[in-house]
Amino acid sequence: MASAMPVEPILEGGRPFTVADLEHTPDDGRRYELIDGVLIVSAAPGRLHQQAVLELAVVLRAACPPELQVFVAPFGIVFGDDTELQPDVLVARRADLTDKNLPAPPVLAVEVLSPSTRRAPVVADRVRVIYRKYDGSLHWNYETSRLGEDEHGIWLGAPAGTTLRRGDQIVDPVEWQHVLLLPRDAWWTAAFNAPPHRTEIYCDITTVPTWLAPDEVTMVDLDLDVRRRRTGLVELLDEDEFAEHRIRFGYPVEVVEAARASARRLEHAIRAGEEPFAAAYRPWLVQLAEIVTSAASDPSPS
Repeated sequence: MASAMPVEPILEGGRPFTVADLEHTPDDGRRYELIDGVLIVSAAPGRLHQQAVLELAVVLRAACPPELQVFVAPFGIVFGDDTELQPDVLVARRADLTDKNLPAPPVLAVEVLSPSTRRAPVVADRVRVIYRKYDGSLHWNYETSRLGEDEHGIWLGAPAGTTLRRGDQIVDPVEWQHVLLLPRDAWWTAAFNAPPHRTEIYCDITTVPTWLAPDEVTMVDLDLDVRRRRTGLVELLDEDEFAEHRIRFGYPVEVVEAARASARRLEHAIRAGEEPFAAAYRPWLVQLAEIVTSAASDPSPS
């Protein structure tokens, strides 16, 4: 959310920053935020930027019902111990607020872009994601943007409105933007939805993702899914479909065992709050939002 400002990552003494460290930053007019333990220092905004922020805040405040409250920066949204963001304008539910910050998803977060504060758009390669069934038939498939990679795997992003196909048939477009994690050597993929989608995490049990080319990745969908609702409920889904397809497609014993073991591991990891299911995905959602915002505000033809 700090993408409107030039950023400078800084590490303290060889360790990542924490939200508690932000209490010791100087009161010098700059904005101090954290993304995944990296300190982001933004220059003080200019007059026109602040005028736009205040005018927007006034309009939002007049329109908000009593249960919502409007803030302007600096007021932080906290995503765990190592991530705190301070959007220019923030709308939050009063019930979610503490005296210091917002430890819950906002109703609305806005960054005001200007030529002096905006950095160059992030360029992301296009990647086609292809899920197939065990008989080779085409299943879910859609276009994404390559965001980057870390120790968990390769991260792709799909904005709201992305065309989603099941086989060759177009189904409803993606309703909320999400990031997709493709691990390097595990039997699953994981989609992390932006709020307010009620499903926070949706993991498909698959064969290990295989890159056919830099812009195309494929895997076999093995029916089982692990889902975490935004309420915290974790569920193992589609066991009946797995049992049916195991017979119809003749899953080998080793595939059955690998799929079940992967589902068990995922269910445990998500319930236990292990990474990447705790907070590692959140900076990637921020990066995807930056790409979407940058593309929408860029007046040049595509």
